[in-house]
Amino acid sequence: MKLILVTFLLLYSTLNSQDGHEWIKKGINSTDVKVRTECFSKAEKYYSKSPTTKRRKVDKDNLKSDIEAFTKVIKLNKFSAKEMSFVYFIRASTNYKLKNVDETISDYSKAIEGYPKFIEAYRRRSIPYYLKKREIQNALKDYDKVIELSPNSAIDYQMRGMLRQGTKDKKGVLADYSKIIELKPKDIQGYDLRADYKLLCGDKKGAIDDCTLYIKAMPKDAKGYSKRAHYKSENKDKDGAIADYTKAIELEPENLSLYTVRGLLYAEKDEYDKAKADMKKAMELKTKKK
Repeated sequence: MKLILVTFLLLYSTLNSQDGHEWIKKGINSTDVKVRTECFSKAEKYYSKSPTTKRRKVDKDNLKSDIEAFTKVIKLNKFSAKEMSFVYFIRASTNYKLKNVDETISDYSKAIEGYPKFIEAYRRRSIPYYLKKREIQNALKDYDKVIELSPNSAIDYQMRGMLRQGTKDKKGVLADYSKIIELKPKDIQGYDLRADYKLLCGDKKGAIDDCTLYIKAMPKDAKGYSKRAHYKSENKDKDGAIADYTKAIELEPENLSLYTVRGLLYAEKDEYDKAKADMKKAMELKTKKK
């Protein structure tokens, strides 16, 4: 559960979506209906696809004054319901930076009320629900809605899958991670998530099988072999693990970590000459990279 929490936090640690926010601010400050509509449309397009991941420095000194400005706009109530949803949205995002949890949730809820198809508002409301209030069911409801509105975003299935891990919904977790594989069959992320979860559930063979599926899809990617080697090692299959690390080294001969882990396995098998050779190679690569 702690790992899920940390991963969820890391995925959303880059919450400062200034590009979208700037379009909203420009729309708020415009007296031209056409310009305002264009700005809000650009903001909506920016937020509509998948969680934003740009890291920007936040000027916290101005956050409270921003809240006051947005509140004045809300009180004037001069925009349409959909336009007002963007104002609530940006105030919610600002409240989140100020750690005003209840206000954040309330404002995102207002944004959704004014525009029920506001995908990013559901995504972001799930954050304080889960990270701050530990209301996992409410966070899940938001992600159910996100996926209903945008069914082809792999990262949304990843987020919901991690949330479901916290509810012990094994079938749901596997379904979400399988959907990631369906959407991105040549990306290791889905296979990796599903394999790790299977291993967590005690299904070591299932974890190995998922790596084999990825290797079939991407036979020239060393990551598939190194991951399968790891799972084979967990399953006490040292010879199988060594064989996979050897294949990974063939594909990535400059990857010093592969020599290190293979060397450790050789040492566990009392094959010290091979272990020393791998450690020596790893040190050579480390020195070369300096």
